Amino acid sequence: MLSKKSKIYYWANSISKNDGEGILANNYLILLKRNFKNHSLINLNKYKNRENFVFKYILPFYGVILLWKYNLQNKKISYINYLPVWNFLLPLLLPSTTIMGPVTGSINRKNLNFLVKIFSIIGIKILLYKYKKIIFSHDFFKTLIPKNKIMNCYFNFLLFNFKKKKTINKKKYDFIFYIREHQNKGNAFIIKLIKILSKKKYKICVLGKKINLKKNIFAAGQVSKNKALKLISKSKHSVGSIENLYSFFVLDSLKYNLKVFVNKKFKIDKNLINTNAIIPIDFYNLSRSINIIEKSIKLKNKKIYRFKNLKFDDYFRN
Repeated sequence: MLSKKSKIYYWANSISKNDGEGILANNYLILLKRNFKNHSLINLNKYKNRENFVFKYILPFYGVILLWKYNLQNKKISYINYLPVWNFLLPLLLPSTTIMGPVTGSINRKNLNFLVKIFSIIGIKILLYKYKKIIFSHDFFKTLIPKNKIMNCYFNFLLFNFKKKKTINKKKYDFIFYIREHQNKGNAFIIKLIKILSKKKYKICVLGKKINLKKNIFAAGQVSKNKALKLISKSKHSVGSIENLYSFFVLDSLKYNLKVFVNKKFKIDKNLINTNAIIPIDFYNLSRSINIIEKSIKLKNKKIYRFKNLKFDDYFRN
């Protein structure tokens, strides 16, 4: 007679394949399944994903309550997302036995920047005190972690399962952008950039938020992940957001060998990814950025020379 599988009860605010948090969660679930082969994973979140305040900031605490319920029954539990480092109440309230998902967070915020930095420092201290090991989606907070704790931290989970894709020679768009309705994305700069490039007769594809510009612009809107990848593969260049170096949009662009323009404030770790396909621009100087972009696109196609294949399985080892 076959024995019943043990269970891991987990909370994820989103497991959508069409948003960053959801994609991150699905990648983490792949890792979780690989390291707990004799367990079945039970999702405790029965609510449909919504982009609103209650869903993003209140519902996770309901998830904490549910996880405590199963923790008191001596069940394995995991909190996967939403987990920004500044929301220090989440790691503070979660049971210490929680298998934590990737910690996220931004370093370039338009509003409440100082307060977010203070809360982020508090969040890091709580995580380091309460949990033996931590996975971070990126490495923005590496400087906040003491040297004796670095070995127990796993950075850049965004790069989990990163693989180059076969590129197509015939390109339809000169530029592709992804605009998400969020105050920290630098959308004002992006929209101004799109207006100028469209007037210069570059062909542009815009994913996400619909914009009221028609000249040389295909506004695809909200599309499925597969459709987005097809449009990215038909493009030559893309532009990242102000607050994230390795967003999934940037990573998908790199997979299809696009030349990607990113916020110059980010430092690219050449031990992690050695490439000339990532070009820094100034999100606070539009004319300078236009000049850099136009000079760069005239040069030979860029490429990734070396990419470090990151391993995260050790996170689950004692």
